[in-house]
Amino acid sequence: MPIFRVNETREQEAPMTAYTKLKTALSQHANYRRTRRAIAALPPELAIEDLGLNPYDAKSIARRAVYG
Repeated sequence: MPIFRVNETREQEAPMTAYTKLKTALSQHANYRRTRRAIAALPPELAIEDLGLNPYDAKSIARRAVYG
């Protein structure tokens, strides 16, 4: 009879190291800055009429897009 472990899937996951956390945070922040800059650079007429975005809300839009 096989023995099932409760944490079997946890043992297979790689532990989150400080390096991994830092790398992930830096990557997300770079994506946030890139997204914010791209939205803010859109002409207001194009962004509002065609895309339904307000370039003045670039910070909040980018934050939701990158961080959830």
